[in-house]
Amino acid sequence: MTAQPGRRRLPKRSREETRVLMLRAATELVCEGINDSSDAAVAAALAHVQLTEVAARATRIVQAELAADESGPGSVPAGSAKRARDAAPITTGAIYQVWQTQAEFQADLVFHIGELDAAYEPAIQAVAGIVAAGVAARQPVEQTLAQLIGWSYERTRESATFYVSLGFFLRSGNARVREVLAHGDQAFTTAITPVWQAMLDGYGLRMRAPYTVENLAVSVSTLIEGFALQWKRQPDRTEDPLGEDGWSLAARLAVMMFTQLTEPVGDQPS
Repeated sequence: MTAQPGRRRLPKRSREETRVLMLRAATELVCEGINDSSDAAVAAALAHVQLTEVAARATRIVQAELAADESGPGSVPAGSAKRARDAAPITTGAIYQVWQTQAEFQADLVFHIGELDAAYEPAIQAVAGIVAAGVAARQPVEQTLAQLIGWSYERTRESATFYVSLGFFLRSGNARVREVLAHGDQAFTTAITPVWQAMLDGYGLRMRAPYTVENLAVSVSTLIEGFALQWKRQPDRTEDPLGEDGWSLAARLAVMMFTQLTEPVGDQPS
């Protein structure tokens, strides 16, 4: 009788080998998620946001607004705080009348946050004011540019929606996510381009061929976003090497880039 070959026993993994294997497998899953085009992948970007917590927070918002509306400026009518506390709570049942599943809610939330991050009107007005004031005061273009970069850089690195929206890039395999990201980028670029043109006109400059004003807008926006990420990790690395107030390394590089991309209107095209 021929003996059946025994099943080969594999050596037992050490704790460290198990750790390395699990981290490798998890990394592969995370990286594969970038190319996942399913709607479930969209929801996964905000899977930690639970409807029960959202309902509780929504109830507190309603109560606070009700109390503020009833009290009015400078007075607090008796019983208004109690009426606010007694306001009908937002229930998960009510939420499920809007979204059938928690995944649908989380996917909708991705697009909502993407829209908030692309809300550019106040920023456009602010930087347009900086440019107009700099031109009117006839201050050096470098100083106006440093002020513009300084304001934009601070706004970006303090924006919670900017950092949250970065997580959506992990789900960019989904066409709708890419559409939201692209829409936000293009909408902002379209709105900020006239501000850059006003700066060029105000200082008697033009774009150096073959570059366009849109190239300038995209380059500066990319510079600011990149420095905002660096600031989050090591803020001291983004400080001005010359130590001047109102300047940063981002502003210094923006000036260099602006100088290379533009030329005086009177110069012959190169």
